[in-house]
Amino acid sequence: MMRLFKRQQDPRENLVQALGEQELPSFPALVWTVLEKLRAPEGSLQEVGRLLAADPGLSVRLLRTVNAAGTGLRRQVNNVPHAVMLLGRRQVEAMVLAVAVRDALPVHGDGGFDSTAFWQTAAHRAVSSYALARVVEPAIAELSFTAALLQDMALPLLTQRRPESYARLVRAWQEGEGDLDVMERELLGFDHAEVGGWIGESWTFPAKLRGAIGDHHIGGLAPVPVVLVGHLRHPDDGEAQERLVEGMRTHYGMAPERTLRIVASGTEQATELSRLLAA
Repeated sequence: MMRLFKRQQDPRENLVQALGEQELPSFPALVWTVLEKLRAPEGSLQEVGRLLAADPGLSVRLLRTVNAAGTGLRRQVNNVPHAVMLLGRRQVEAMVLAVAVRDALPVHGDGGFDSTAFWQTAAHRAVSSYALARVVEPAIAELSFTAALLQDMALPLLTQRRPESYARLVRAWQEGEGDLDVMERELLGFDHAEVGGWIGESWTFPAKLRGAIGDHHIGGLAPVPVVLVGHLRHPDDGEAQERLVEGMRTHYGMAPERTLRIVASGTEQATELSRLLAA
């Protein structure tokens, strides 16, 4: 079926057709201020730390996420400005975006959407992708974490905005009738990855991140680790693990046992991260 939406269109028009006229959830003004300062070459990390520390709710969730996400810190960090200085711009931006998107997405159990299961899967993918990328392509580790965590961020919005038609798709996918993205394109003319990319553009995500989210099923702009973990639903997903193992062997020459060992090593971190995000 020919796609009804084209990537060169205005993403706002695409989103209206996919999600309806209702506006997207917004981030708090503080988040936008922090992101702007992180992206400005002259922006001060000390100032970013002070801004984040001034918001108790955001700073607590940020610290918990940082400490649970396997960011390479050798010990727990309990001070936001200190965490910002240790992590650097890229990792801080990844953590802030993760927390902001989590707070912006709807939390409900209608239409076949299970928020707890959603964040469990997202956390498992993010930690696995980050751990694998740190071994094979350290420069894209933060991008891999954030893209894998947010790659399905359109699902709760699609379920909320299309409660009947999209619920049927989700149930068919959950019952093993096919790949979700294939069924979406056949029945709707777009898939959740594309919608995620349009959302990322509307939320002014960095180009590499929104490209990775929008292409995570086809691999055009998404890092290989993100594409390979994209089919993981839970740690014991045998079929998806086979794809992951074969992909890491093909692209990086990594032995299957090493791939599985790296993924397994992050299980505890993924479980803790999912608890924080689903709370």
